[in-house]
Amino acid sequence: MKRMKKDSSAVQKKHTASKRKPPATTKQQSLTNDDTYRNLFLNAALGIFHSTFDGRFIDVNPALAKMMGYSSPEEVVRSITNISEQVYAEPPKWRETAKAAMEAGGVFSAENRYRRKNGEVWFGKLHLRIVSDAQGKPGYYEGFIEDITERTRAENELRDSERRHKVFLDLAVDAILIGNPAGIIIEANESAVVLTGYQQSELIGASINLLFTEEERRRVPLMYEELKQGKTVRNERMLRRKDGSSVAIEMRTKMMPDRTYQTFIRDVSERKRAEYQLRIKDWAVESTLDAIALSDLDGMVSYVNPAFLRMWGYDSPAEVLGRPVSEFWQTGKQAADVIEALRVHGGWLGEMMGKSKSGSKFFVQTSASMIKDADGRPIQMMASFMDITERKIAETALRDSEEKFKTAFQTSPDSININRLDDGRYISINSGFTRIMGYTESDIIGKTSLEMNIWADPNDRAKLVAGLRQHGKVENLEATFIAKNGEPRLGLMSATVMSINGIPHILNVTRDMTERQKLVESLKRAEKLESLGVLAGGIAHDFNNLLAGMFGFIEAAKRNLPQGISSEHLDRVLELYGRAKGLSQQLLTFSKGGAPLKKTGALEPLIRKSVLFALSGSVVQADFTIAGDLAPAEFDESQIAQVIGNIVINAVQAMPTGGKLYVSAGNATVRENEHPPLPAGSFVHIAIRDTGIGMPHDILQRIFDPFFTTKQTGSGLGLAICFSIIQKHGGVIEAESSPGNGSTFHLYLPASSTARSGASLSSAEPVLSGSERILVMDDEDYLRECLNDGLAAFGYDVHTARDGAEAVVKIAAAHDEGKPFRAVFLDLTVRGGMGGREALRKIRERFEKLPVFLMSGYSDDQSTVDSDPGFNGSLQKPFSINDLIILMRKYVPRSSL
Repeated sequence: MKRMKKDSSAVQKKHTASKRKPPATTKQQSLTNDDTYRNLFLNAALGIFHSTFDGRFIDVNPALAKMMGYSSPEEVVRSITNISEQVYAEPPKWRETAKAAMEAGGVFSAENRYRRKNGEVWFGKLHLRIVSDAQGKPGYYEGFIEDITERTRAENELRDSERRHKVFLDLAVDAILIGNPAGIIIEANESAVVLTGYQQSELIGASINLLFTEEERRRVPLMYEELKQGKTVRNERMLRRKDGSSVAIEMRTKMMPDRTYQTFIRDVSERKRAEYQLRIKDWAVESTLDAIALSDLDGMVSYVNPAFLRMWGYDSPAEVLGRPVSEFWQTGKQAADVIEALRVHGGWLGEMMGKSKSGSKFFVQTSASMIKDADGRPIQMMASFMDITERKIAETALRDSEEKFKTAFQTSPDSININRLDDGRYISINSGFTRIMGYTESDIIGKTSLEMNIWADPNDRAKLVAGLRQHGKVENLEATFIAKNGEPRLGLMSATVMSINGIPHILNVTRDMTERQKLVESLKRAEKLESLGVLAGGIAHDFNNLLAGMFGFIEAAKRNLPQGISSEHLDRVLELYGRAKGLSQQLLTFSKGGAPLKKTGALEPLIRKSVLFALSGSVVQADFTIAGDLAPAEFDESQIAQVIGNIVINAVQAMPTGGKLYVSAGNATVRENEHPPLPAGSFVHIAIRDTGIGMPHDILQRIFDPFFTTKQTGSGLGLAICFSIIQKHGGVIEAESSPGNGSTFHLYLPASSTARSGASLSSAEPVLSGSERILVMDDEDYLRECLNDGLAAFGYDVHTARDGAEAVVKIAAAHDEGKPFRAVFLDLTVRGGMGGREALRKIRERFEKLPVFLMSGYSDDQSTVDSDPGFNGSLQKPFSINDLIILMRKYVPRSSL
């Protein structure tokens, strides 16, 4: 105390010596010299000072010197020569305060920001009055200053907390209610208004019970007792809206230290979310499911909620607080751009890529805003984050899927088109559409399917649209479309409705079934021919047997006519026999017995010969274009000649006033499914094109059907026979035509890699007579009689058998008697008995060298001989005695008899 008094005395002396110090009045000197006042002045916790009106300190106490950061009052008085500039953080405030004190006429109080010796700013509350002399003239200022820095900081923090609380209430998706201990709502956010349907004015002041029915309150009580115990109450309830409707909610309530309660209400009727167990610090912020972070204006993190820690993978706030926000993003530039946007615009909304503690990257939807104080000055930055990684992955997957769809769309061999549902206007087509239909994008995009006459029957589109409107998709709908060149194309459609910019469109995938339909029709036609063949084969077989007998008896009659008697009538019968034989051959073409007798050879001579022969006597000219390297083929000369002749005759009839017939032949490589039912491989392609009247599509589809004809005198078998012949050659016949554009027939025959031809019988005039012993087996009595008489007339010793069993017995007996048969003729088919094939096997068991010949009413006798080499040769009924002897002489020469 003594030291303090000494110092004070020294200060007093110094002040007295100062020229600037105003002369002290008697009262002032008495106060200054009063020990009680001096003790108060020196030991007061408040800062006390005296100063001149021009802004210099006269005296300060130690407390003020300490507040201002100086070591002693003397240093303050010595160092500060301008209170306004050196003490006030805001210099103008000194003038304002001094003026206000002058005008107050008493003590004036104000809170100001001051600056310490080291420049640090602190808050103080000033009480200032003017001290006057005895005459009442103002002498100097006397002031008391209270350091309120800590209190101000606490108040600011409280205001910041309240602002954060308000911002959170405004941003929160959940409805938030704050109530007093009596259950009366004292605050409600905008989400609560949306959820309940009540206005804020209706909610505030109302009981929380307003939102629940009596039954619901009984079912799930509000549990005030648990709240009073500091517990967080969480339950699911049914909230009643203002309009009387109910909504399922999740409700979380906690009693706060001030005895109010905070309730978070979330609508869970439309979506369920995983529930998070949160440790509550600041209930208003930390209970939200979105990640929230606060930073100061320099971008240093000052607060994060638990959701932020989970999202970024940190264990505690200590790992995050105080770090730059840039460290939590993939690049610091992202954070810098957001901060700049906040400073300029006050808010930012967008997507960013976060970087977790482990270094992994994830996408977040970010909503950031600048928090301002009551004066509108920025004080903090706040942002909320929602993890959208799964959504971004889904978007990426969608883009990948769209790219795959685009690739599939463009590369699909099927026709794919996208049309508007209402009018069929084309939006997009793929290359498959262009290939199948012949239209390009420029031809068709922007036009409707009806405008382009795509549908052969517009009712098919109506059926498609009706199905799509009813079910959203249509599968396997068959329809016929008209290609750009007018050709009908059969399609199998599957379509679905898709939305493009909110407008329903049709995604239509159509498989071209035209070639498949041709194959089906070909198979159906083959089945028809097969069915007819069963009947035709039986008829032809019996007819050939009858013709053989008739021919034999007529030959015998001619031989037995007395010399000089005319055989004119018998000759006419033989001519008719030739025609009957031709009709039988046509029937055999349909039957299984109509198999071609194929030999490998060149087709060019046959093509030219057959065309020119069919054109003889007509005014139609032929134009040949045949490749010099035309491959050989395996074919039945007479059958292929018949095919070419039938086609040429039809062409001549289609050009009654004459014209040109263009015939071409060349080598062709056929791909799989290019010409059903041909397999892939090498073929000879023959094309015969006329310049006649042509055919409409409906007739073109039926020209190969048996008995179908547009001619009054036609049988309808000509082209059906052509179809059967080519099919049995392993080939295919196709036709294309349209009215006024002529017709073209395409023949495809398998090419052969060899150029050999089959052996032919000698054309030398045979010596018919002989004396050999011959066995003839046939189940027809008249044929056995005819062959017996005919051969006997030429000197042969003829024996007959009714079936194969009898023939085998007679052959064995003749051999045992020493009178063996020199040749045996066996009928292939025997009704109710052993046929020729089985008889041959038994004969060969003993007689390997015996010449055995096949007789058949079918034309596949040669194929039977080829498949069973036990036969030496074959004859097709009807045949002459001369034909039989010629065949026998090939294997039983006369010189050996």
